Amino acid sequence: MSLPLSYFVTLLEHYKYLILLPIAIIEGPIITIIAGFLVSLGILNFYASYAIVIAGDVIGDAIYYAIGRFGGRRFILKYGRFIGVTEESVQKAEAVYKDHLGKTIVISKITQAPILAVLVMAGVTKTDFKKFIWIIFLVTLVKALAFLLIGYYFGRSYQLIDGYINNSLIVGGIITAAAVLAYIVWIKLAKKK
Repeated sequence: MSLPLSYFVTLLEHYKYLILLPIAIIEGPIITIIAGFLVSLGILNFYASYAIVIAGDVIGDAIYYAIGRFGGRRFILKYGRFIGVTEESVQKAEAVYKDHLGKTIVISKITQAPILAVLVMAGVTKTDFKKFIWIIFLVTLVKALAFLLIGYYFGRSYQLIDGYINNSLIVGGIITAAAVLAYIVWIKLAKKK
């Protein structure tokens, strides 16, 4: 059972920046929108909120990277076979991350659907952390600003916006899965020719 969004609004009104960072690490987009709403009411400062939600998002992504880097590969190779993940698929992921790290992260951060898997896999494939975190930071600068502005101008409707975000995540996930499936089919057909 998830907590109602009004609970987070109350927490942020009372504890302000002290609670904003830990919540932003765990739950980014809707908390950023709520922070923007509270900025519009004069409860939070725009610049402080912007810096904190960026820090929270980057810290959260770094944690997922670390999970993949320091234990994910063993876990995936041991239990991945149950969901079709093999050493070969991990090696293919390494090639994709090597050649298309920026595109992979940008698309995943924008659609949000497969982001957890992308972040953990970046760690599993031992992607260069400095490059990884730099890309995450740049994407987060834009994304956090967009969500803060949405919250600032449309924040009174944060519950409705949360529904739209959840629906867009589902649609984004479906589109991403369809694109990956089409790419796999295309590659297999190209190999047959």
